[in-house]
Amino acid sequence: MRAFTRRPATWSLFLALVVLAACAGGPSAVEYYRDETSMRRETWPQLANTYPTGLQQWTYSFNDLHVRIRLDTEHEFTFELKLSNQSDAPITINWAKTYYINGGGYRYHVAHNGAPFWSPVSRLKPTTVGPGQTIQDDLQPAREAKRDGVWLLAPLTDPQISQGDWPNELTIVMPIVQDGVELVHRFDMDIDSTYPTD
Repeated sequence: MRAFTRRPATWSLFLALVVLAACAGGPSAVEYYRDETSMRRETWPQLANTYPTGLQQWTYSFNDLHVRIRLDTEHEFTFELKLSNQSDAPITINWAKTYYINGGGYRYHVAHNGAPFWSPVSRLKPTTVGPGQTIQDDLQPAREAKRDGVWLLAPLTDPQISQGDWPNELTIVMPIVQDGVELVHRFDMDIDSTYPTD
């Protein structure tokens, strides 16, 4: 009888340890399961893409919005952004919903000058660009990492960087609000076409 009463307690302890081990490390469910909708362009409300204008550089124009994205060859996985608002009204970048999508379809946040690595995810606040203004920023893909109960923007791990093998197309999707309308601008970069760079 004594052995029978100990088994449920042992089994409960084992289950608790399994649950703790599953939650303690490794990728989150969002990171582990590929976000298929990220790769389907028809799911985004604005489908115009960037086009290459030279080695490791892409430009984009939509109405009075002009964007240039360039690979920073001195810093790994850094994209230099230059965004010009040539309209008569302010525009707002929604950083909380701006994502980097790798060649395997995995989606991550984008750290930038206003919310660099190891700052709280909550610092991904909107940026307003006034009429006729131009901003420059450095964008870096970032995963969420929890420290002391706070979710932070962290650099990608090596396995996350290599997801999908060598990426032939990297994408940044950026919601921008203009005149009360939010459009998701999709910046596709065909990395294969930029190499070799010697």
